[in-house]
Amino acid sequence: MSHQYQAIAWNRQKRVYDIVLVAGVTLYLTLFIGVSAFLFPYATGTNFDYPRGWIRASYFSNRPLHRAAL
Repeated sequence: MSHQYQAIAWNRQKRVYDIVLVAGVTLYLTLFIGVSAFLFPYATGTNFDYPRGWIRASYFSNRPLHRAAL
């Protein structure tokens, strides 16, 4: 290789950019989860009902998983 490896030189601008980016992503996720919980309080994941036409895992639960079980 003709070029020598050089690590990234962190400066104030890069650190501020990273902090703003992490804060923005954190704020977005917090707002998304908060607004979703406020608008849909009944959607807890434990009482999720599948719409018609979706294949549920319980559909295959009473069938053998491999030929040896036949």
